[in-house]
Parts: sequence; structure tokens; C-alpha cells
Amino acid sequence: MVADDANNYLYWTRKNGIDRKQLDGTGETEEVYTNLAFASFSGLTFDAEGGRILFCDGSGRGRAFYQDVSTTSGEIGPAVELTPGQSGISLTFNPKDVAILNGKVYWLDVPAKLGIMTHYDNVETLSYTEYNITAFESVRRLCIAYVN
Repeated sequence: MVADDANNYLYWTRKNGIDRKQLDGTGETEEVYTNLAFASFSGLTFDAEGGRILFCDGSGRGRAFYQDVSTTSGEIGPAVELTPGQSGISLTFNPKDVAILNGKVYWLDVPAKLGIMTHYDNVETLSYTEYNITAFESVRRLCIAYVN
């Protein structure tokens, strides 16, 4: 689950999709994304600056996406794939989890790598750097906290 405090939504994954509902529990549950080929999702985060969710396919296919969910018209945009062969991006990663902080997207790549991506929504300026995480044998989740 992930919260969008500015627009008052809570997002969560389910089998084959992602839903949202008002944080106070009122209103209908809205279907944000559905893909019958996805049995599960392994990562979900909210980019407050861009008004987008980012998520990973949990079925081991190595696919990641972003989707506009906070448009001025209130409409939910289509999902855009960020993985190899899509939108001219030539990355080789198998994302397990995702987080965002200060405009940088952090991908947990299985079995034990951390990828840092900038400008994820612009093929012309996108950058991706990968680091081996040698302290752990098999990393499962990613949590980034900004402590001041």
C-alpha cells in the first residue's frame, strides 16, 4: 500500500491489478490498473511530484511501469513500461521493489542489486546506474526513509 496525501488516496495491489480509495474510506473503490497476465505485484510507490504510481510485475518477468494518476482532468492515464524494449529504453533489470526520493527512483533488482534511475519519464535524459549489494544474499524489500 502507498498513500497520496495531496489527493487523499490510498493505493494497493491485488491479483491482476491496482486499486485506490479515498483515505477516509468514503467513495467507491476505483480500479487504477488491470493486467490479467500479472498474478501479483512486487513493488508500488507514489511519485508525489509527478502524480504517478510506479510498480513492478511480481511474476518474475522483470517488468516495471509508471502511470499518471493525478491529472488535472481527474482521469487516470495509461501505464508506461520502463523495461527492456519499451519506449526506446534499453535497461536490463529484474525489478522486485521500487521507492522514490528526491526525484530519483530506486529499484531493487533481484537477486541483490540496487538500481538508481533519474528522469524515468524522459527517454532522452533517462539514466540508470546499478550497484551490487554485497552485504545481503537475497534482498526482498526496499525501504528508503529521509530522516532530518
